[in-house]
Amino acid sequence: MKEKYKIFITGGTGFLGSNIINKLLNQKKYDVHVLCRNSSKFVRINKKNLKKIKIYKLEHANLENIFIKNKFDAVIHCATNYGLRQQDISEIIQPNLILPMRLLDLCKNYNVKAFLNTDTILNKNISNYSLSKYHFTEWLKLFSKEFYCTNIKIEHFFGPKDDDTKFVIYIIKSFLNNSPSIQLTKGIQKRDFVYIDDVVSAINKILNYSLTKKGGFETFEIGSGKNISIKNIVLLIKKLCKNKITKTEFGKLNMRKNDALSVSLNLNKIYKLNWKPKYNLNSSLEKTIKYYKKNL
Repeated sequence: MKEKYKIFITGGTGFLGSNIINKLLNQKKYDVHVLCRNSSKFVRINKKNLKKIKIYKLEHANLENIFIKNKFDAVIHCATNYGLRQQDISEIIQPNLILPMRLLDLCKNYNVKAFLNTDTILNKNISNYSLSKYHFTEWLKLFSKEFYCTNIKIEHFFGPKDDDTKFVIYIIKSFLNNSPSIQLTKGIQKRDFVYIDDVVSAINKILNYSLTKKGGFETFEIGSGKNISIKNIVLLIKKLCKNKITKTEFGKLNMRKNDALSVSLNLNKIYKLNWKPKYNLNSSLEKTIKYYKKNL
């Protein structure tokens, strides 16, 4: 076994990427290199870990030279644009499709062993974001003839230090701030909400597995294995926040077009890697709420 594996991570300052970095560096067998933007902030990465990573700024980096110099063992692609701020489509596909396509070429040309792509469970027709992620997955399959490629579909994940563009964090902060009301759909959609630490431990298992492979394509799905309706999780968060002021206006908003009423995950493959979620919904929400109470 190698003394250290060299891992190249995109989106390393984001919520998912930063948690992956902290997990990998705590194991002392990974040399972590991070691609980020000039505007990226490193507040989610532990201070002791910041000293251990090599940082490249996307606006100035020569990606080919980076790959020539470092001989990476694996790439973990976390950079993404959710399209939540009504950007042009070209802005959405840059991190979701154009950048990872360039990385696939580099992986092929410089003998990278594995490419891990973080993906969504969402239907491809829900949004420009989900469509761009779907298109990249199709390309990922083609490159799997050259090196091992895995597509990691993740359900609604949440936890401390996430931002309030995400549903769970928006709801938590609204209740903690005693907002007068929250407008919602009827809330009949059922989703699988999973804690960030469980997601990261699963990705860590997948990375270890990927480094033993010679090629091929696989899909892993990550979630808690339990569905709850949007309405019930909102009411649960309200209870845990001890909020008696905010009015929950269910039915005020329309559901998104093509939105699924329920999501069914297949966790059999990730279970085979000796992984199971550690946190239940109540305990993970309590940990997250405690963080935002302290840091509102």
